[in-house]
Amino acid sequence: VAMAIASTLLESDLELAWEFPPASSSSKGKQAKLQGNGMRLAPLVEEVRCHWQNSEGVETSSHRARVVQNPYKQSQKSESQSQFGTPSQFTSESELAKPTPLQLAEEVIWHCLRPILRYGDTTSSTTSTTTSDAPAKGDAIPERAHLLPDEVAKLAAHHAFLRGTPKNSQSSSSSSSSSHIPGGASANALWDEDELTEAWSMRIPSMSSRYEPRMELLRGIALSEISKEEGVNDDDAGADAQDDAETAVRRWRYFPEEGLPLVPSARMRAMFAVQTAWTVGEAAPYLEKFVEVGSISRGVVVRDDATTTKGGSLESLVAELLGRHAKVMRATEKRGGDGKEGVTVVKYVAI
Repeated sequence: VAMAIASTLLESDLELAWEFPPASSSSKGKQAKLQGNGMRLAPLVEEVRCHWQNSEGVETSSHRARVVQNPYKQSQKSESQSQFGTPSQFTSESELAKPTPLQLAEEVIWHCLRPILRYGDTTSSTTSTTTSDAPAKGDAIPERAHLLPDEVAKLAAHHAFLRGTPKNSQSSSSSSSSSHIPGGASANALWDEDELTEAWSMRIPSMSSRYEPRMELLRGIALSEISKEEGVNDDDAGADAQDDAETAVRRWRYFPEEGLPLVPSARMRAMFAVQTAWTVGEAAPYLEKFVEVGSISRGVVVRDDATTTKGGSLESLVAELLGRHAKVMRATEKRGGDGKEGVTVVKYVAI
C-alpha cells in the first residue's frame, strides 16, 4: 500500500499541497509555510486504491467461494418444489463460485497515509471540524491535509530501493541478508551514492519549492559502507600516485527498520546477520524505539526483554543495550581528508 501511495503521488494529476519548513532553520518561532488550505484526501484515497489494484495485478479475488451441496435436496423432487422454498430463492452454484471484487479498506489506506501528512489547523474532518494541531477526533479521515516533504522523501526512498535496480548491480557481501530484507534479493543490491540520489530524486513528486533529498533521511531505511576502487593512472607514476588513484566510494544497501522483529534480542540477531559489526551511531536508528524519554527526570529508559534501566544519554543507553547482546571490539580506521589519519572506533559484534 505504501508503494501504491508513492506511485500515486508521482504519477497522478492530483493537485498536491505541501507544508514547507521555515526558510531559515536557525530562526526559532517561525512557522512552516502551508500551500493553501491543503489537498482533498478523498480523491487521493481513491487513486491509491486504483494504483494498488493495478500493482497487485488483480481486480478480483483468486479465492472462490466454496460450493456446498444441499443435503436435503432430493433427486426425485420437482425442481419447482422444496421444503425450504423454490429454486429461485437460493443462490445458484455458479453464482457462489464467481470471484468477488478485491477491496482495499479505506482504513488501511489512511493508516499508511498518516505519517506523510500534516492535518489539524486548517483541516476539517468529514465528521467534525478541528481547530488545533491534534488529529481529527476519533481517528476520522480529515477532509484536507498537507504533505510533509521529508516524510514523502522517505517513502520515495523505499520506492527507489524496492522498485529500482542499480546499473552496476552488486549484491551485499552477506549471503543471508536477503532473508531479513523485505523485497528479497533485488532489494539487497548495493547502490552507488550518486546513482541512488538520482533514482531517489526522480521518485519525489514535484514541488513548487526547490527540494533536494538529504542522505540523513535514510536513517533507519538503509545502511552505507565505504569501499576502495582503483582509478586509472599512469604506469610510470610513483607509489604515492598509485595510492591516490584509489578512491573511496560510498554504497547503500536497503535495510528498513520496519521489517525487523519487535523484540530487542531478535532484532539484534537480524542486524548482525546483515552486518557483522555495528557502531552505536549505526545501530541507534534500529534500537532507539526501545529507548523512551522519562517524563519526570528527562532521562532515558531502555526497555529490554528482561531489565529496565534509567538515566544516561541516548547514545550511552543504546550502547548499554548493545552490550547485553554483543561484545565490544575496538578497531582503527583511516579517516581525515587524506584518508591516512588513524582513528580508534568502537564497534559491537555478535557474541
